Formats: sequence, C-alpha cells, structure tokens
Amino acid sequence: MRYRPKPKKPTYVSAEARAYVEAAMSFSLQRDMESALECIQSALEIVPDDAQLFYLSGSAKYMLGDDEGAIEDLDKSIELDHKNVSAYTYRGMAKDALGMHWEGIKDFNTAIRLDPKNHLAHFHRGVAFQFNKQGVSFGPGAEIGKAIADFDWAIKLHPENPEYWYYRGRAKANLGGFKPEIILSDYEKAIELNEKYARAYFGIGTYKAEQGEYAEAIEYLSKSIELDPEFPIAVSNRGMAKKLSGDFEGALIDFDRAVEMEPENGQHWFNRGSLKGCMERFPFSEEVVDLNKALELSPDEPEVYFIRGIAKWKHRRYASAIRDFEKELEYRQTNPRTFYYLANCKGEIAKYTIEERLRDYDRAAELECEIAECYIERGFLRLELKQYPGALEDAHRFRKLRPMDLRGYELAIRVDYNTGNPTFALKAIEKALAIDPNYEWGLKVKKLILDERDRTNKTPRWQAPADE
Repeated sequence: MRYRPKPKKPTYVSAEARAYVEAAMSFSLQRDMESALECIQSALEIVPDDAQLFYLSGSAKYMLGDDEGAIEDLDKSIELDHKNVSAYTYRGMAKDALGMHWEGIKDFNTAIRLDPKNHLAHFHRGVAFQFNKQGVSFGPGAEIGKAIADFDWAIKLHPENPEYWYYRGRAKANLGGFKPEIILSDYEKAIELNEKYARAYFGIGTYKAEQGEYAEAIEYLSKSIELDPEFPIAVSNRGMAKKLSGDFEGALIDFDRAVEMEPENGQHWFNRGSLKGCMERFPFSEEVVDLNKALELSPDEPEVYFIRGIAKWKHRRYASAIRDFEKELEYRQTNPRTFYYLANCKGEIAKYTIEERLRDYDRAAELECEIAECYIERGFLRLELKQYPGALEDAHRFRKLRPMDLRGYELAIRVDYNTGNPTFALKAIEKALAIDPNYEWGLKVKKLILDERDRTNKTPRWQAPADE
C-alpha cells in the first residue's frame, strides 16, 4: 500500500507558490495524485530550490509508481535539507519498491534516528527486513526477527492501522515458533479494525492451508477474493488449498484464473503445470508447456527444474530429466530427492557407471532421503560391488521405511548368502514369511538351505538362486 504524504507548509512566502501547494493538498485528499503533482511542479518553477517542494514532488511520484523519479526528487530534497525526516522515509519506500531493500533500510534508519516515533519508517523498514540480500521475500538471511520488532513499534505508535497487524502476523507465520493463536490474533485484529481488509482474510486462509485445514483455508481465501477480486495470489493460494484437498478440477479453475490475471508471474504457471502432472487427462506436453513458461519468467527457480525433471522421469525421458536435475543443483544442493532421481535416471542410461550412480545415492542418503527406493536401489548396487556391510545397512533402512515390502528381506538374505551366514538368512526368510506365507522365492531359498544342511550338516558359502 502506498501512503499519501501529509505535507507541511513550505517555508517560502510566495503567495502564488503557496496557492499551488494548497491546491496540491486538496487534490491529494481526493486521491488525484496526477493533478497534485502538476501543482507541485508549478510551484517548483516559482521556487526551484525548496526542499519541501522537492519532497512533495518525490512523494507524489512515489504514489504514482514513478519510483526512480521519486528518488531523484527526494535526493534533491535531502541535499537541501539533510534533516527532512519525511524525505528519507519516502526515499526508503521508493528504493524498497525498486527491490533495493537494504539501501532502503539505510534511509529508514536515518528517518528513525531523526524521529524515533516515525511509525511509517518503522513499518517499511520491517517490510524491507523480510527480504534477503538476493531480494527473496522470507528467503535465507532475511531478518524476520528484526521485521517483527519494527512491526511491534509501528503498532505501538499507530495501533489503528490494520496493515501493521497483518504484516506482523505474516512475519510471525514465516518465522515460526509462534503458537497459532498468536499468529491468528494479529490477522483477526486487522479484521476488527477493517472488516473489509482483504489481506487479513488472505493471511488467515494461507496460514490455515499451511496447517492442513483446507476447508477453512478455502473459506477465508474466498472471502479475501470477494473483497478484492483482483488479488491473484489469493486466487492462486486458494487453488493450492483445493489441490491439496484433492479438488483438482477446482484448483485448475483457480490456477487458470491466476495465470489470466497475472501472466508475468512464473509461480502461477508453475502451479498449473505441476497440477496438470497430477491429472491423467493432461498429456505430458501440456504439463511441460506451463513449466517451460514458468522457467522463462523465473529462470533461477530450482523447484521448477526439479518438477519438470520429475515430469520427464515419469515419461522415461531420462537424459532430459538429468539435465533438469543438474540445472537445479546449480541453485540448490539440499534436496535429497534430486540426487535420488539423478541416480535412478543414470541407471536407465548405459553410459553411467555404478560408481557414478552410487555417488548420487550416497548424497541423497546423507541428506536423509525419505524415498525408500533410494536405499533398496543403492543396496543392490553395493551388493554387486561386494560392499556387503553397506548393502545390509541399506536393507535395514529400506525395511524401516517399507516394513511390508519383501525386497528389503531379499537384499538381506542375499547379503547373508554371500557372506556365508545361512543362519541369518533363515531368520530373514522367517520374517519375510510372516508377512507373506506364500513368498515363493523365500520358500525356495529356505528349502535349498535346509537340504544342503541335511546333506553336509553344515552350510558352505553358495549363491542364492536367481529370481524366476
């Protein structure tokens, strides 16, 4: 939200210039900022070196979205009067709007030093603190704790502003560690102050969706959209809540609408593309078209590369999937699933060695991969390389994740065979038969072990029979 300035009367005595300023103030109250700016420019022609007029011109340009022009005029105002608190405040706001968040913070710091009760500077400094040095909202390195402290001050100084309460609730939700009732109370206070404040309903709906309360989330997000029909992120978040609740068709309607409302936002294309991947009626080509568009708009978004890689993996386009996973790794190396799917894809292409695949499986395991297949696949590769202790470890990890899947028992049995431990193999077989008494391969191996034991009263090292 862009705040209209409350101009002070300039210090000059020109009656003509003062008349222009008074007209500008009148236009400002009517929200006609273009006419207000014309009047201020006329006053500047009469008094071209007045700091307050440059402030008024800069703040009017900020209100009109001309942030670069605003900074230029506010620079002149500060040059003429280095103690103009409002000029520092609005210049910080213009810089923040241009993505120069940390430059804006410097101006807010000066404004607050000159006037500690400047609630507007506290609020906007809090907003700027929510961005990290790369310009990502709530990204790694964002000073969210400092943001909340500034919102606290803004609320203390001006508690009637619902936006301050909304932003504090939003910051608390993103920082974590706050009880739900504490977060929701800020949003609810914003609604108490202004029951038509769409963002407060949006905040509650988004938080409810994050907590898995999808029905309530959809209700609050729908209210937000009712109050502000041109609120694309609310439409998109409602679509996500519908998707997570299983209403794919309803989600698609919202994602289509979000794309139509804000076609330059890559997140909307990503949401729709990833949804299409969950719906059988959409071919691979339609899913990928949306993901391609998302990357065209946001080429440094790792999650989009990952999801597109998964789409290609599902359709056996392994080489192309590998390229997407490797591209994702240029931006982040903390997703264990990426390393798993890389290893799996490489297993489908002859040119990759077992050692290359194992490196990816190992990295996935180091990152605590929760995909059970990671361990069974790595385990059989380790078995092939006669890395028996590691293979047995993988068998145990797989069985922990998939206790009813007999492949974990098969791997353990094969390891025991190859290490000359038929007694342990028999124990593993018995556990497998407790799950499936008709486990044919296990019964066959058990018979072979017992027959050999009857013949020799000992069991020499030998290989397990191949699967049929």
